[in-house]
Amino acid sequence: MYLFRAVNLASKVYQWKSSRNLLSLAIPVAYSLYIVISCSKSRQQHKKSPPKVAFSLPLFGHNLYMLFFSSRFLDWCTETYGELFDLNLMGKTVTIASGQCALEVLKADHRVLSTVEGTIIGKLPFAPYPNALTIVYADILHLDYIIDRTVLDMLHKEGAGMIRRTIVKSNMPELMERMIAGFDYGLGCFASDSVAAPIGDPIHFFRKLTTSMAAPCLFGREVGSDPVLLSSLPNFIVCLMKNTGCYYLAPRIFHRFLTPFLFNVQYYFQIGHSRLQPIIYRRRAKMAEATARRESHNLEMDILQRLLECVKSDGTQYNDEEITQSLMVLSFVAVHVTSSNMAMTFYWLLARPDLKKRLEMEIKEILGDGPITEEGLDKMEFLNSFLHETLRHSQDIVSNRKKALMDFNFINGYQILKGCVIETANRQLNMGLYAGASTAEKFSPSITKGHLLTRPTKKFVTFGVGKNVCPVMPAKFRIKSIHGGSPNKNSLDTVVTGL
Repeated sequence: MYLFRAVNLASKVYQWKSSRNLLSLAIPVAYSLYIVISCSKSRQQHKKSPPKVAFSLPLFGHNLYMLFFSSRFLDWCTETYGELFDLNLMGKTVTIASGQCALEVLKADHRVLSTVEGTIIGKLPFAPYPNALTIVYADILHLDYIIDRTVLDMLHKEGAGMIRRTIVKSNMPELMERMIAGFDYGLGCFASDSVAAPIGDPIHFFRKLTTSMAAPCLFGREVGSDPVLLSSLPNFIVCLMKNTGCYYLAPRIFHRFLTPFLFNVQYYFQIGHSRLQPIIYRRRAKMAEATARRESHNLEMDILQRLLECVKSDGTQYNDEEITQSLMVLSFVAVHVTSSNMAMTFYWLLARPDLKKRLEMEIKEILGDGPITEEGLDKMEFLNSFLHETLRHSQDIVSNRKKALMDFNFINGYQILKGCVIETANRQLNMGLYAGASTAEKFSPSITKGHLLTRPTKKFVTFGVGKNVCPVMPAKFRIKSIHGGSPNKNSLDTVVTGL
């Protein structure tokens, strides 16, 4: 009997050990299967991701290639890896899109590929200025060092709509009148009608000239009559742009220590701030008086007025500080790119006297000695083609940085995941592969003949594509047209000779 119990117990112990061995064997087998499945999914995901460009240098990544021969490097990448590839720029992986993929990026909904999240927002753990938010955000220009995040968000959500409602075709005659008055005022300040005044910094000259034209249109006639404000806005932009290179080269953790030694953007910002505040107070006082009398205020519906009347989602309105900061940001948007393009326009006139002569002939034939009109500018086909070709050649190598707010699939099967940053090769999109540097011989307005600046196409992406066309584009185009098509007898010769 005892022998039977011993045998039975031994049998149970053996079964228990066998089941334990099976369990211990099943666990690593299951884990191995999990790893294999995960690796398989990872490989499938990796196949859909853009290829990474080789020859990334330690510490520098692909920065040196982009710094010294960016066009040829991007052309080689496109030819080797296709229309979509990843570069290591400033320690981060950035996807570059060209060709059809670039058009997809430009046309993408902002809720999927966000320009604000890609270009404007990036967390920093410190506040460089006392009035900045506790958690501040940085873009390439680092506007957030002086502009609150709430203002940037507001401009992203409301800015484009306000501009589209302000710059409409029915308002163009009145806006043209203000632009021409600003042009005459600026030209009278910086150039003489009889003797060509030498211009040391052409871009800054056109920056001042463009400011005197754009500010009265966007922010009201009061701004156009304030010379201190008109001079502070260009200086604000100059300091902002000069500091960008230093911020770009230095790691972000050193920005707070570097800022006191750079150009004082805050100084010119405060000048503009102090000159705009009284204008806002006067506008609010007129609105309050009209409300008390139960009458319409009859104020001009410019950008400033729309900001004053804009209502937040919570039912409140924007305060004076937020409105002032918004106007400073909008002044940069309206002036910077336009003035840079105008400097390029007159550079081509210097390089190609035959084009200058043809433009003068068209001005004489269509406008004569009469005033500039919208109808007259629309008839100037050569001026339109000339400006179009200027913009085509002045496009950045890469631009339109966006951040994926969700996974984005391209038509060629590639995919970028949520959180990835992508830029478009706009110059390559305009000029094609291996176009090389722009030269006077390559500049040909006849190439873009028939393409209107107000209708962006595949060959013209400066102002955006599809639904993402820049809302300030009509006003920018008119400013450029007035610069190039001024019928003043000596203005064109004066500016060109001064340059």
